[in-house]
Amino acid sequence: MTRIPLRRLNLTAMMTAVICAVAPLAIPLGAVPFSLQTFIIPLVATVCVPSVALTATALYLLIGGLGLPVFVGYTAGFGHFFTPTGGYLLAMLLFPLIISVALKWHRSLAVVVGSNLLAGLLQLVAGSLWLAVATGMALPTAFVTGTLAFVPAMLVKVALILVCERAAERSGALSLTKMM
Repeated sequence: MTRIPLRRLNLTAMMTAVICAVAPLAIPLGAVPFSLQTFIIPLVATVCVPSVALTATALYLLIGGLGLPVFVGYTAGFGHFFTPTGGYLLAMLLFPLIISVALKWHRSLAVVVGSNLLAGLLQLVAGSLWLAVATGMALPTAFVTGTLAFVPAMLVKVALILVCERAAERSGALSLTKMM
């Protein structure tokens, strides 16, 4: 039986709490709100090892599914996974699977930016596919509505994640999250 180090459990609990506290917030910017859900989860994936980031994200989804209001707009419930936006929620798991794993192999500016862009685009595309299925919307319309409309906000979030990651690297805080 493998024992999970207490530091990893504590970090996972802390990152889950941070996601749950920040993810419900959104900044209204017209038709496309600036959701902090798709900022905080990739940030956690950028600064933590894959097991911590993936577990924290999965726990966030479970906590929200079980009824704690941690989804955007302080909503909750497993029913959210079956709505037109359910694909975006479930695709949150792509962030740690792509970003954390890529950064475990090699940490550089290009990998931080590239993995965040790839994960963000795949999350939007997966969400758009579910949007088309759930609403009966034509795939091109779902792609324009559910992917292209969110790309500018995604680019801003990736830039902010890079700023946060570089600040954590300079302060030495990043080494604490990578010691697992």
